[in-house]
Amino acid sequence: MNISAPFIARPIATALLMVGLLLGGLAAYPLLPVAALPSVNYPTLQVTAQLPGADPQTMASSVATPLETQFGQIPGLTQMTSASALGYTQITLQFDLSRQIDGAVSDTLSAINAASSYLPPNLPYPPTINKVNPADTPILVLALTSDTLPLTTVDAYAENILLQKISQISGVGLVGIAGRQKPAIRIQLDPQALAARGLSLEDVRSVISVDNVDLPKGTLNSPRQSYTLNTNDQLFKPEAYGDLIIAYRNGSPVRVKDVGKAIDGPENNLIAAWFNKQRAIILPIQRSPGANVVATVDRIKAMMRVLKASMALTIATGFVVDDAVVVIENTVRHLEEGLSPMQAALKSAGEIGFTIISITLSLIAVFIPLFLMGGYVGELFREFAVAVSVALVLSLVIALTLTPMMCSRLLKPEGEQHGRIYRLFERGFDALLNLYEAGLKVVLRHRFSTLMVMFGTVALTGYLYTVMPKGFFPQQDTGLIIGFSEAAQDISYQAMAQRQQALIGAVLQDPAAASVGTGIGAGGGNYTTNTGRMLRRAAHARHRNRLRNPRAARLRHRRRTGAEPVLDALYHPRCLPLSRSS
Repeated sequence: MNISAPFIARPIATALLMVGLLLGGLAAYPLLPVAALPSVNYPTLQVTAQLPGADPQTMASSVATPLETQFGQIPGLTQMTSASALGYTQITLQFDLSRQIDGAVSDTLSAINAASSYLPPNLPYPPTINKVNPADTPILVLALTSDTLPLTTVDAYAENILLQKISQISGVGLVGIAGRQKPAIRIQLDPQALAARGLSLEDVRSVISVDNVDLPKGTLNSPRQSYTLNTNDQLFKPEAYGDLIIAYRNGSPVRVKDVGKAIDGPENNLIAAWFNKQRAIILPIQRSPGANVVATVDRIKAMMRVLKASMALTIATGFVVDDAVVVIENTVRHLEEGLSPMQAALKSAGEIGFTIISITLSLIAVFIPLFLMGGYVGELFREFAVAVSVALVLSLVIALTLTPMMCSRLLKPEGEQHGRIYRLFERGFDALLNLYEAGLKVVLRHRFSTLMVMFGTVALTGYLYTVMPKGFFPQQDTGLIIGFSEAAQDISYQAMAQRQQALIGAVLQDPAAASVGTGIGAGGGNYTTNTGRMLRRAAHARHRNRLRNPRAARLRHRRRTGAEPVLDALYHPRCLPLSRSS
Protein backbone atom coordinates (compact mmCIF):
# COMPACT_ATOMS: atom_id res chain seq x y z
CA MET A 1 0.00 0.00 0.00
CA ASN A 2 1.35 3.38 -1.04
CA ILE A 3 0.04 6.11 1.27
CA SER A 4 1.30 8.91 -0.96
CA ALA A 5 -0.19 7.59 -4.24
CA PRO A 6 -3.60 9.34 -3.88
CA PHE A 7 -1.88 12.64 -3.16
CA ILE A 8 0.47 12.26 -6.13
CA ALA A 9 -2.46 11.49 -8.43
CA ARG A 10 -4.52 14.46 -7.14
CA PRO A 11 -2.19 17.47 -7.11
CA ILE A 12 -4.96 20.07 -6.80
CA ALA A 13 -6.44 18.44 -3.69
CA THR A 14 -2.95 18.11 -2.21
CA ALA A 15 -2.20 21.74 -2.96
CA LEU A 16 -5.45 22.82 -1.30
CA LEU A 17 -4.58 20.73 1.76
CA MET A 18 -1.24 22.49 2.04
CA VAL A 19 -2.88 25.89 1.54
CA GLY A 20 -5.22 25.05 4.42
CA LEU A 21 -2.25 24.13 6.63
CA LEU A 22 -0.49 27.33 5.59
CA LEU A 23 -3.49 29.50 6.41
CA GLY A 24 -3.90 27.72 9.74
CA GLY A 25 -0.25 28.36 10.51
CA LEU A 26 -0.49 32.03 9.56
CA ALA A 27 -3.55 32.44 11.79
CA ALA A 28 -1.91 30.63 14.71
CA TYR A 29 1.52 32.29 14.44
CA PRO A 30 0.50 35.66 16.01
CA LEU A 31 -1.10 33.72 18.86
CA LEU A 32 2.11 31.91 19.80
CA PRO A 33 3.43 33.09 23.18
CA VAL A 34 6.86 34.73 23.11
CA ALA A 35 8.84 34.40 26.32
CA ALA A 36 12.32 33.55 27.52
CA LEU A 37 10.99 30.53 29.43
CA PRO A 38 8.00 28.23 29.07
CA SER A 39 4.76 29.42 30.61
CA VAL A 40 4.35 27.78 34.01
CA ASN A 41 1.52 29.01 36.21
CA TYR A 42 2.73 28.41 39.76
CA PRO A 43 -0.32 28.57 42.08
CA THR A 44 1.12 31.28 44.33
CA LEU A 45 -0.74 33.99 46.21
CA GLN A 46 0.55 36.97 48.16
CA VAL A 47 -1.46 38.39 51.05
CA THR A 48 -0.54 41.79 52.45
CA ALA A 49 -1.93 43.63 55.49
CA GLN A 50 -1.08 47.05 56.89
CA LEU A 51 -1.49 48.57 60.34
CA PRO A 52 0.25 51.98 60.38
CA GLY A 53 2.46 52.54 63.40
CA ALA A 54 2.59 48.92 64.60
CA ASP A 55 6.07 47.54 65.27
CA PRO A 56 7.19 44.29 63.55
CA GLN A 57 6.56 42.19 66.67
CA THR A 58 2.99 43.45 66.91
CA MET A 59 2.42 42.83 63.20
CA ALA A 60 3.75 39.28 63.53
CA SER A 61 1.69 38.40 66.61
CA SER A 62 -1.54 40.33 66.01
CA VAL A 63 -1.82 40.23 62.21
CA ALA A 64 0.39 37.51 60.72
CA THR A 65 -0.32 34.80 63.29
CA PRO A 66 -4.17 34.81 63.05
CA LEU A 67 -3.92 34.78 59.27
CA GLU A 68 -1.34 31.98 59.22
CA THR A 69 -3.52 29.89 61.54
CA GLN A 70 -6.42 30.03 59.08
CA PHE A 71 -4.23 29.68 55.97
CA GLY A 72 -2.72 26.49 57.36
CA GLN A 73 -6.11 24.79 57.04
CA ILE A 74 -6.41 25.40 53.27
CA PRO A 75 -6.11 22.10 51.34
CA GLY A 76 -3.23 21.83 48.89
CA LEU A 77 -1.04 24.42 50.62
CA THR A 78 2.58 23.28 50.25
CA GLN A 79 4.53 26.26 51.56
CA MET A 80 3.80 29.40 53.59
CA THR A 81 6.29 32.16 54.34
CA SER A 82 5.70 35.51 56.00
CA ALA A 83 7.63 38.66 56.76
CA SER A 84 6.61 41.50 59.08
CA ALA A 85 7.95 45.02 59.22
CA LEU A 86 6.86 48.35 60.65
CA GLY A 87 3.13 48.51 59.92
CA TYR A 88 3.37 45.87 57.17
CA THR A 89 2.94 42.09 56.87
CA GLN A 90 3.35 39.99 53.74
CA ILE A 91 2.44 36.30 53.58
CA THR A 92 3.27 34.17 50.53
CA LEU A 93 1.20 31.03 49.94
CA GLN A 94 2.37 28.40 47.47
CA PHE A 95 -0.04 25.62 46.51
CA ASP A 96 0.31 22.25 44.89
CA LEU A 97 0.49 22.31 41.09
CA SER A 98 -2.75 20.35 40.91
CA ARG A 99 -4.69 23.24 42.47
CA GLN A 100 -6.42 25.80 40.28
CA ILE A 101 -5.37 29.32 41.18
CA ASP A 102 -8.97 30.61 41.21
CA GLY A 103 -10.01 27.95 43.71
CA ALA A 104 -7.01 28.85 45.87
CA VAL A 105 -8.09 32.51 45.83
CA SER A 106 -11.58 31.57 47.03
CA ASP A 107 -10.21 29.44 49.86
CA THR A 108 -7.76 32.18 50.86
CA LEU A 109 -10.51 34.80 50.92
CA SER A 110 -12.61 32.52 53.12
CA ALA A 111 -9.65 32.08 55.47
CA ILE A 112 -9.21 35.87 55.71
CA ASN A 113 -12.89 36.27 56.59
CA ALA A 114 -12.56 33.56 59.25
CA ALA A 115 -9.54 35.37 60.75
CA SER A 116 -11.17 38.83 60.71
CA SER A 117 -12.55 38.49 64.25
CA TYR A 118 -9.01 37.84 65.55
CA LEU A 119 -7.39 40.76 63.68
CA PRO A 120 -6.95 44.24 65.24
CA PRO A 121 -10.15 46.26 64.83
CA ASN A 122 -8.26 49.36 63.68
CA LEU A 123 -6.89 47.87 60.46
CA PRO A 124 -7.41 50.62 57.84
CA TYR A 125 -8.62 48.05 55.29
CA PRO A 126 -8.83 44.24 55.07
CA PRO A 127 -5.84 42.15 53.90
CA THR A 128 -5.44 42.08 50.12
CA ILE A 129 -4.72 39.12 47.84
CA ASN A 130 -2.56 39.16 44.70
CA LYS A 131 -1.85 36.37 42.23
CA VAL A 132 1.91 36.24 41.72
CA ASN A 133 4.38 34.09 39.87
CA PRO A 134 7.66 33.98 41.79
CA ALA A 135 9.53 32.98 38.61
CA ASP A 136 8.43 36.06 36.65
CA THR A 137 10.53 39.19 36.35
CA PRO A 138 8.97 42.47 35.22
CA ILE A 139 8.57 42.79 31.45
CA LEU A 140 8.44 46.57 31.76
CA VAL A 141 9.17 49.04 34.54
CA LEU A 142 7.60 52.50 34.50
CA ALA A 143 9.05 55.33 36.58
CA LEU A 144 6.89 58.42 37.20
CA THR A 145 8.53 61.68 38.21
CA SER A 146 7.56 65.33 38.22
CA ASP A 147 9.49 68.56 38.61
CA THR A 148 6.41 70.58 39.57
CA LEU A 149 3.87 68.33 41.30
CA PRO A 150 4.29 66.84 44.79
CA LEU A 151 5.02 63.13 44.91
CA THR A 152 1.65 62.42 46.56
CA THR A 153 -0.09 63.81 43.47
CA VAL A 154 2.11 61.66 41.24
CA ASP A 155 1.20 58.64 43.38
CA ALA A 156 -2.52 59.43 43.06
CA TYR A 157 -2.13 59.59 39.27
CA ALA A 158 -0.22 56.29 39.27
CA GLU A 159 -2.66 54.38 41.51
CA ASN A 160 -5.96 55.81 40.30
CA ILE A 161 -5.28 56.09 36.56
CA LEU A 162 -2.14 54.35 35.34
CA LEU A 163 -2.33 51.22 37.49
CA GLN A 164 -6.03 50.72 36.73
CA LYS A 165 -5.63 51.23 32.98
CA ILE A 166 -2.50 49.07 32.67
CA SER A 167 -4.09 46.24 34.67
CA GLN A 168 -6.90 46.08 32.10
CA ILE A 169 -4.51 45.59 29.16
CA SER A 170 -4.57 42.10 27.68
CA GLY A 171 -1.51 40.14 28.74
CA VAL A 172 -0.76 42.18 31.87
CA GLY A 173 -0.72 40.28 35.14
CA LEU A 174 0.46 41.85 38.39
CA VAL A 175 1.27 45.57 38.45
CA GLY A 176 3.31 46.40 41.52
CA ILE A 177 4.10 49.79 42.99
CA ALA A 178 7.32 50.83 44.71
CA GLY A 179 7.89 54.04 46.62
CA ARG A 180 4.16 54.46 47.27
CA GLN A 181 3.29 57.93 48.56
CA LYS A 182 -0.44 57.65 49.13
CA PRO A 183 -1.88 61.09 49.98
CA ALA A 184 -2.85 61.56 53.63
CA ILE A 185 -3.07 64.18 56.36
CA ARG A 186 -0.34 63.73 58.98
CA ILE A 187 -0.78 65.21 62.46
CA GLN A 188 2.44 65.99 64.30
CA LEU A 189 1.94 66.49 68.05
CA ASP A 190 4.12 68.06 70.73
CA PRO A 191 4.34 65.61 73.68
CA GLN A 192 5.14 68.44 76.15
CA ALA A 193 2.11 70.45 75.05
CA LEU A 194 -0.09 67.37 75.46
CA ALA A 195 1.32 66.57 78.89
CA ALA A 196 0.82 70.16 80.08
CA ARG A 197 -2.89 69.85 79.30
CA GLY A 198 -3.25 66.34 80.70
CA LEU A 199 -3.88 64.77 77.30
CA SER A 200 -2.54 61.66 75.59
CA LEU A 201 -2.09 60.52 71.99
CA GLU A 202 -5.13 58.26 72.39
CA ASP A 203 -7.28 61.29 73.19
CA VAL A 204 -6.29 62.89 69.88
CA ARG A 205 -6.79 59.66 67.96
CA SER A 206 -10.27 59.05 69.32
CA VAL A 207 -11.41 62.59 68.49
CA ILE A 208 -10.11 62.33 64.94
CA SER A 209 -11.76 58.95 64.36
CA VAL A 210 -15.12 60.28 65.61
CA ASP A 211 -15.12 63.64 63.84
CA ASN A 212 -13.70 62.43 60.52
CA VAL A 213 -16.33 59.97 59.27
CA ASP A 214 -18.72 59.63 56.39
CA LEU A 215 -21.92 58.09 57.74
CA PRO A 216 -25.50 58.13 56.42
CA LYS A 217 -27.54 61.03 57.78
CA GLY A 218 -31.02 59.82 56.86
CA THR A 219 -33.87 61.82 55.35
CA LEU A 220 -36.26 64.67 56.17
CA ASN A 221 -39.87 63.78 55.47
CA SER A 222 -42.85 66.08 55.06
CA PRO A 223 -46.42 65.36 53.92
CA ARG A 224 -45.52 66.23 50.34
CA GLN A 225 -41.74 65.88 49.90
CA SER A 226 -38.80 63.89 51.15
CA TYR A 227 -35.21 65.19 51.36
CA THR A 228 -32.13 62.99 51.57
CA LEU A 229 -29.43 64.53 53.74
CA ASN A 230 -26.28 64.44 51.63
CA THR A 231 -23.56 65.81 53.89
CA ASN A 232 -20.02 64.57 54.41
CA ASP A 233 -18.22 64.84 57.74
CA GLN A 234 -14.86 63.87 56.28
CA LEU A 235 -12.03 66.39 56.47
CA PHE A 236 -9.76 66.89 53.48
CA LYS A 237 -7.61 69.91 54.39
CA PRO A 238 -4.94 70.24 57.11
CA GLU A 239 -6.60 73.46 58.33
CA ALA A 240 -9.82 71.59 59.10
CA TYR A 241 -7.93 69.14 61.30
CA GLY A 242 -6.20 71.97 63.10
CA ASP A 243 -9.56 73.36 64.27
CA LEU A 244 -10.77 70.08 65.79
CA ILE A 245 -11.50 70.38 69.51
CA ILE A 246 -9.75 67.65 71.51
CA ALA A 247 -10.96 68.56 74.98
CA TYR A 248 -11.86 71.45 77.27
CA ARG A 249 -9.43 72.70 79.88
CA ASN A 250 -10.29 75.53 82.31
CA GLY A 251 -13.40 76.28 80.32
CA SER A 252 -11.46 76.76 77.07
CA PRO A 253 -11.33 74.39 74.09
CA VAL A 254 -8.05 72.68 73.28
CA ARG A 255 -7.66 72.30 69.52
CA VAL A 256 -5.25 70.18 67.48
CA LYS A 257 -3.33 73.29 66.41
CA ASP A 258 -2.73 74.12 70.09
CA VAL A 259 -0.73 70.93 70.68
CA GLY A 260 0.69 70.28 67.19
CA LYS A 261 0.04 70.81 63.51
CA ALA A 262 -1.59 69.02 60.60
CA ILE A 263 0.28 68.80 57.28
CA ASP A 264 -0.16 67.21 53.89
CA GLY A 265 2.04 64.14 53.49
CA PRO A 266 2.22 60.49 52.48
CA GLU A 267 0.41 57.76 54.36
CA ASN A 268 3.77 56.04 54.99
CA ASN A 269 6.79 58.32 54.98
CA LEU A 270 9.23 55.44 55.52
CA ILE A 271 8.98 54.29 51.87
CA ALA A 272 10.82 55.83 48.95
CA ALA A 273 11.83 55.10 45.37
CA TRP A 274 14.12 56.85 42.90
CA PHE A 275 14.52 56.99 39.14
CA ASN A 276 18.24 57.61 38.81
CA LYS A 277 18.65 60.40 41.43
CA GLN A 278 15.11 61.78 41.34
CA ARG A 279 12.29 60.70 43.65
CA ALA A 280 9.77 58.64 41.73
CA ILE A 281 6.86 56.21 41.83
CA ILE A 282 7.91 52.95 40.15
CA LEU A 283 5.48 50.46 38.57
CA PRO A 284 7.00 47.03 37.79
CA ILE A 285 4.69 45.21 35.36
CA GLN A 286 4.52 41.42 35.08
CA ARG A 287 2.82 39.49 32.32
CA SER A 288 -0.01 37.06 32.83
CA PRO A 289 0.85 33.36 32.27
CA GLY A 290 1.04 32.52 28.57
CA ALA A 291 0.93 36.12 27.37
CA ASN A 292 3.11 37.29 24.49
CA VAL A 293 5.78 39.51 26.03
CA VAL A 294 6.48 41.60 22.92
CA ALA A 295 2.81 42.17 22.11
CA THR A 296 2.00 43.00 25.73
CA VAL A 297 4.78 45.60 25.95
CA ASP A 298 3.63 47.13 22.65
CA ARG A 299 0.08 47.41 23.99
CA ILE A 300 1.35 49.07 27.18
CA LYS A 301 3.39 51.59 25.21
CA ALA A 302 0.43 52.34 22.96
CA MET A 303 -1.72 52.90 26.05
CA MET A 304 0.95 55.21 27.50
CA ARG A 305 0.79 57.39 24.38
CA VAL A 306 -2.99 57.58 24.81
CA LEU A 307 -2.67 58.46 28.49
CA LYS A 308 -0.06 61.08 27.74
CA ALA A 309 -2.06 62.68 25.15
CA SER A 310 10.61 30.40 19.73
CA MET A 311 12.63 27.73 22.40
CA ALA A 312 11.16 24.60 20.52
CA LEU A 313 10.40 26.09 17.05
CA THR A 314 14.11 26.23 16.14
CA ILE A 315 14.60 22.53 16.85
CA ALA A 316 11.35 21.58 15.13
CA THR A 317 12.49 23.29 11.91
CA GLY A 318 15.24 20.71 11.53
CA PHE A 319 12.81 17.82 11.96
CA VAL A 320 10.34 19.26 9.45
CA VAL A 321 13.00 19.74 6.77
CA ASP A 322 14.57 16.34 7.41
CA ASP A 323 11.52 14.24 6.40
CA ALA A 324 11.06 16.12 3.14
CA VAL A 325 14.76 15.80 2.30
CA VAL A 326 14.61 12.03 2.69
CA VAL A 327 11.71 11.79 0.22
CA ILE A 328 13.38 14.09 -2.30
CA GLU A 329 16.72 12.25 -2.13
CA ASN A 330 15.10 8.88 -2.70
CA THR A 331 13.05 10.26 -5.61
CA VAL A 332 16.13 11.79 -7.26
CA ARG A 333 17.91 8.43 -6.93
CA HIS A 334 15.18 6.74 -8.98
CA LEU A 335 15.27 9.58 -11.52
CA GLU A 336 18.98 8.96 -12.02
CA GLU A 337 18.18 5.30 -12.63
CA GLY A 338 16.00 6.27 -15.63
CA LEU A 339 12.47 6.40 -14.23
CA SER A 340 10.09 9.22 -15.09
CA PRO A 341 9.27 11.81 -12.40
CA MET A 342 5.82 10.28 -11.81
CA GLN A 343 7.20 6.75 -11.55
CA ALA A 344 10.10 7.87 -9.37
CA ALA A 345 7.77 9.69 -6.95
CA LEU A 346 5.38 6.72 -6.66
CA LYS A 347 8.16 4.20 -6.15
CA SER A 348 10.04 6.45 -3.69
CA ALA A 349 6.94 7.09 -1.58
CA GLY A 350 6.04 3.39 -1.56
CA GLU A 351 9.53 2.44 -0.38
CA ILE A 352 10.02 4.91 2.46
CA GLY A 353 6.47 5.93 3.46
CA PHE A 354 6.18 3.58 6.41
CA THR A 355 9.84 4.19 7.26
CA ILE A 356 9.12 7.89 7.73
CA ILE A 357 6.06 7.03 9.83
CA SER A 358 8.09 4.77 12.11
CA ILE A 359 10.86 7.38 12.45
CA THR A 360 8.34 10.08 13.37
CA LEU A 361 6.62 7.87 15.95
CA SER A 362 10.02 6.99 17.41
CA LEU A 363 10.92 10.67 17.76
CA ILE A 364 7.57 11.45 19.39
CA ALA A 365 8.12 8.54 21.77
CA VAL A 366 11.27 10.28 22.99
CA PHE A 367 9.08 13.05 24.43
CA ILE A 368 6.64 10.72 26.22
CA PRO A 369 8.62 10.95 29.51
CA LEU A 370 8.29 14.74 29.33
CA PHE A 371 4.51 14.43 28.93
CA LEU A 372 4.32 12.18 31.99
CA MET A 373 6.84 14.05 34.13
CA GLY A 374 5.33 15.79 37.14
CA GLY A 375 6.44 18.67 39.32
CA TYR A 376 7.98 21.96 38.20
CA VAL A 377 10.42 20.31 35.76
CA GLY A 378 7.53 18.62 33.96
CA GLU A 379 5.64 21.92 33.79
CA LEU A 380 8.66 23.66 32.28
CA PHE A 381 9.31 21.08 29.54
CA ARG A 382 5.73 20.17 28.66
CA GLU A 383 5.35 23.10 26.25
CA PHE A 384 8.59 22.13 24.55
CA ALA A 385 7.47 18.53 24.11
CA VAL A 386 4.06 19.53 22.73
CA ALA A 387 5.53 22.00 20.25
CA VAL A 388 8.07 19.53 18.86
CA SER A 389 5.55 16.65 18.71
CA VAL A 390 3.02 18.74 16.76
CA ALA A 391 5.78 19.85 14.40
CA LEU A 392 6.78 16.22 13.82
CA VAL A 393 3.21 15.24 12.94
CA LEU A 394 2.95 18.14 10.48
CA SER A 395 6.31 17.15 9.00
CA LEU A 396 5.02 13.61 8.48
CA VAL A 397 1.87 14.85 6.72
CA ILE A 398 3.84 17.14 4.42
CA ALA A 399 6.46 14.49 3.61
CA LEU A 400 3.77 11.95 2.62
CA THR A 401 1.53 14.33 0.64
CA LEU A 402 2.97 17.56 -0.68
CA THR A 403 6.59 16.53 -1.15
CA PRO A 404 6.04 13.47 -3.39
CA MET A 405 3.36 15.32 -5.38
CA MET A 406 5.72 18.22 -6.07
CA CYS A 407 8.53 15.79 -6.93
CA SER A 408 6.31 14.17 -9.59
CA ARG A 409 5.61 17.58 -11.18
CA LEU A 410 8.74 19.65 -10.65
CA LEU A 411 11.68 17.25 -10.84
CA LYS A 412 13.11 16.57 -14.29
CA PRO A 413 15.02 13.55 -15.60
CA GLU A 414 18.76 13.68 -16.04
CA GLY A 415 19.82 15.34 -19.30
CA GLU A 416 16.67 17.46 -19.65
CA GLN A 417 17.17 21.19 -19.95
CA HIS A 418 16.78 23.04 -16.62
CA GLY A 419 16.14 26.68 -15.84
CA ARG A 420 18.64 29.36 -14.84
CA ILE A 421 17.98 29.13 -11.11
CA TYR A 422 18.50 25.35 -11.15
CA ARG A 423 21.77 25.72 -13.08
CA LEU A 424 22.95 28.44 -10.67
CA PHE A 425 22.38 26.22 -7.64
CA GLU A 426 23.99 23.26 -9.42
CA ARG A 427 27.14 25.30 -10.04
CA GLY A 428 27.22 26.17 -6.36
CA PHE A 429 26.78 22.51 -5.36
CA ASP A 430 29.50 21.50 -7.83
CA ALA A 431 31.87 24.05 -6.30
CA LEU A 432 31.20 22.67 -2.82
CA LEU A 433 31.71 19.13 -4.11
CA ASN A 434 35.05 20.07 -5.71
CA LEU A 435 36.16 21.76 -2.48
CA TYR A 436 35.20 18.68 -0.48
CA GLU A 437 37.04 16.43 -2.94
CA ALA A 438 40.21 18.55 -2.66
CA GLY A 439 40.07 18.47 1.13
CA LEU A 440 39.46 14.72 1.13
CA LYS A 441 42.57 14.13 -1.00
CA VAL A 442 44.67 16.11 1.48
CA VAL A 443 43.30 14.10 4.39
CA LEU A 444 43.95 10.77 2.68
CA ARG A 445 47.55 11.78 1.94
CA HIS A 446 48.21 12.60 5.63
CA ARG A 447 46.38 9.82 7.43
CA PHE A 448 48.47 9.81 10.60
CA SER A 449 48.12 13.59 11.08
CA THR A 450 44.38 13.30 10.47
CA LEU A 451 44.12 10.58 13.12
CA MET A 452 46.04 12.73 15.63
CA VAL A 453 43.81 15.71 14.89
CA MET A 454 40.80 13.50 15.57
CA PHE A 455 42.20 12.38 18.94
CA GLY A 456 43.08 15.98 19.79
CA THR A 457 39.53 17.07 18.92
CA VAL A 458 38.07 14.41 21.21
CA ALA A 459 40.39 15.48 24.04
CA LEU A 460 39.57 19.16 23.50
CA THR A 461 35.86 18.34 23.48
CA GLY A 462 36.20 16.56 26.81
CA TYR A 463 38.10 19.49 28.29
CA LEU A 464 35.57 22.02 27.04
CA TYR A 465 32.76 19.90 28.49
CA THR A 466 34.32 20.12 31.95
CA VAL A 467 34.98 23.86 31.89
CA MET A 468 31.80 24.91 30.08
CA PRO A 469 29.24 26.67 32.34
CA LYS A 470 26.23 24.47 32.97
CA GLY A 471 22.77 25.32 34.21
CA PHE A 472 19.13 24.39 34.07
CA PHE A 473 18.39 27.28 31.67
CA PRO A 474 20.57 28.87 28.99
CA GLN A 475 22.41 32.03 29.94
CA GLN A 476 21.26 35.19 28.17
CA ASP A 477 22.00 38.87 28.56
CA THR A 478 18.74 40.80 28.88
CA GLY A 479 20.45 43.97 30.07
CA LEU A 480 18.51 43.98 33.36
CA ILE A 481 20.26 43.53 36.70
CA ILE A 482 18.15 43.14 39.84
CA GLY A 483 20.05 43.93 43.02
CA PHE A 484 19.29 44.14 46.73
CA SER A 485 20.88 46.29 49.41
CA GLU A 486 20.82 45.67 53.13
CA ALA A 487 21.92 47.82 56.05
CA ALA A 488 21.98 47.31 59.79
CA GLN A 489 18.62 46.33 61.28
CA ASP A 490 18.50 49.38 63.54
CA ILE A 491 19.18 51.89 60.75
CA SER A 492 16.77 54.81 60.45
CA TYR A 493 14.80 55.58 57.33
CA GLN A 494 16.74 58.81 56.74
CA ALA A 495 20.11 57.04 56.99
CA MET A 496 18.91 54.24 54.69
CA ALA A 497 17.72 56.80 52.13
CA GLN A 498 21.16 58.48 52.17
CA ARG A 499 22.97 55.19 51.65
CA GLN A 500 20.61 54.15 48.87
CA GLN A 501 21.17 57.43 47.04
CA ALA A 502 24.92 56.99 47.41
CA LEU A 503 24.52 53.54 45.87
CA ILE A 504 22.56 55.05 42.97
CA GLY A 505 25.35 57.55 42.36
CA ALA A 506 27.96 54.79 42.33
CA VAL A 507 25.97 52.70 39.83
CA LEU A 508 25.30 55.65 37.52
CA GLN A 509 29.04 56.34 37.27
CA ASP A 510 29.23 53.30 35.01
CA PRO A 511 28.62 54.59 31.45
CA ALA A 512 27.03 51.26 30.53
CA ALA A 513 24.22 51.89 33.04
CA ALA A 514 21.33 53.44 31.13
CA SER A 515 19.06 54.05 34.12
CA VAL A 516 18.39 52.89 37.66
CA GLY A 517 15.11 52.42 39.49
CA THR A 518 15.28 51.71 43.21
CA GLY A 519 13.06 51.66 46.27
CA ILE A 520 13.42 51.25 50.02
CA GLY A 521 11.00 50.55 52.84
CA ALA A 522 8.48 47.79 53.47
CA GLY A 523 6.46 47.00 50.36
CA GLY A 524 7.23 46.93 46.66
CA GLY A 525 9.35 43.80 46.95
CA ASN A 526 11.02 44.77 50.25
CA TYR A 527 10.10 43.35 53.62
CA THR A 528 11.82 45.67 56.08
CA THR A 529 13.00 49.27 56.35
CA ASN A 530 16.69 48.33 56.19
CA THR A 531 16.45 46.68 52.75
CA GLY A 532 16.42 48.17 49.27
CA ARG A 533 15.66 46.84 45.80
CA MET A 534 17.35 48.05 42.60
CA LEU A 535 16.59 47.55 38.90
CA ARG A 536 19.54 48.56 36.66
CA ARG A 537 18.94 48.79 32.94
CA ALA A 538 22.09 48.43 30.84
CA ALA A 539 22.73 50.06 27.49
CA HIS A 540 21.78 48.24 24.30
CA ALA A 541 23.97 45.19 23.70
CA ARG A 542 25.50 46.53 20.51
CA HIS A 543 26.67 49.66 22.32
CA ARG A 544 28.06 48.03 25.46
CA ASN A 545 31.51 47.41 24.02
CA ARG A 546 31.72 51.08 23.09
CA LEU A 547 30.56 52.13 26.52
CA ARG A 548 33.19 50.02 28.24
CA ASN A 549 35.77 52.58 27.05
CA PRO A 550 34.22 55.94 27.98
CA ARG A 551 37.41 57.88 27.30
CA ALA A 552 37.54 56.74 23.69
CA ALA A 553 33.84 57.52 23.31
CA ARG A 554 34.36 61.05 24.61
CA LEU A 555 37.27 61.58 22.21
CA ARG A 556 35.12 60.46 19.27
CA HIS A 557 32.35 62.80 20.42
CA ARG A 558 34.80 65.73 20.72
CA ARG A 559 36.21 65.11 17.25
CA ARG A 560 32.72 64.88 15.77
CA THR A 561 31.10 67.89 17.49
CA GLY A 562 33.99 69.91 18.85
CA ALA A 563 32.40 69.98 22.31
CA GLU A 564 32.95 68.14 25.57
CA PRO A 565 30.14 65.57 25.93
CA VAL A 566 27.70 65.46 28.80
CA LEU A 567 27.24 61.93 30.12
CA ASP A 568 23.47 61.82 29.61
CA ALA A 569 23.66 63.50 26.21
CA LEU A 570 26.29 61.07 24.98
CA TYR A 571 24.94 57.77 26.21
CA HIS A 572 21.29 58.15 27.19
CA PRO A 573 19.73 58.57 23.71
CA ARG A 574 21.16 55.24 22.58
CA CYS A 575 20.19 53.34 25.71
CA LEU A 576 17.09 51.47 26.73
CA PRO A 577 16.10 53.21 29.97
CA LEU A 578 13.19 52.59 32.21
CA SER A 579 10.13 54.13 30.61
CA ARG A 580 9.54 57.52 32.16
CA SER A 581 6.40 59.61 32.43
CA SER A 582 6.46 63.11 33.93
